[in-house]
Amino acid sequence: MDLIPLSELNESHRQLIGGKGYALGQLISQGYNVPPGFCITTRLYDQFLDQTDSGVVRSSAGDEDFSGSSFKGLHGSYVNVRGFDAVIKHIQLV
Repeated sequence: MDLIPLSELNESHRQLIGGKGYALGQLISQGYNVPPGFCITTRLYDQFLDQTDSGVVRSSAGDEDFSGSSFKGLHGSYVNVRGFDAVIKHIQLV
């Protein structure tokens, strides 16, 4: 499944959804009140990028958060980057 409701997330989904989605699923499983939502897996997102011939250049990855540090939001992200030269240009920007 490539769209996974937050209420159904578990450890087996962690590598497909990243740390933020996994954390929301954990909060729900522990009884916290989290608004309904879903995660899009990296597999589905990769399919989207393949079909649209676009890309994303980010300064970090889906597993950017660790217990002792977090780098989210420190650098730019660029979406719908098209073509090799544009990807290289945006890599230099992050």
